Amino acid sequence: MKTSRKNNKGFTLIELGIAVAISILLALAAVPYFNSRLPVYEIQNSTTEVASYLRMLRNQAISRNETLSFKFIPGNYQFRIYDEDNTILRTLDINKYSHGKVSFGSNSGFFNGQGQLLASSTKMDYTTLTISITDDRTSEAREIRINSNGRISSRES
Repeated sequence: MKTSRKNNKGFTLIELGIAVAISILLALAAVPYFNSRLPVYEIQNSTTEVASYLRMLRNQAISRNETLSFKFIPGNYQFRIYDEDNTILRTLDINKYSHGKVSFGSNSGFFNGQGQLLASSTKMDYTTLTISITDDRTSEAREIRINSNGRISSRES
């Protein structure tokens, strides 16, 4: 007795195998692109995180009406936030994202209770502080700029 396959719905095993093979080939073709973009994303992430910490520090200085400080430790690529008693409030390891160099216009600074950027806890002699984060594997670099009024901006350099 013969059975009819006229109403058979679905895909054959061969059709499914071809679809999976095409999907794998497309995924393999995209891997080099994603690997080449990884350093760019790491630099962007580092820059965004440092800028966020600086904004948080400035906001805390304004809300507490205190002078709070930040310091960059170049040897181990750390960014630290201190209160008025020089107690560390937070530490950020910048190098966990980027495989490169971090350079600073100055290794430290202060935000006063009005949110202004100071070079020391008492006097205001910065016009702009620039922080550069660069990846050694690519030419990707980003900058964070803080002006004397405390405005923080980040951009590609």
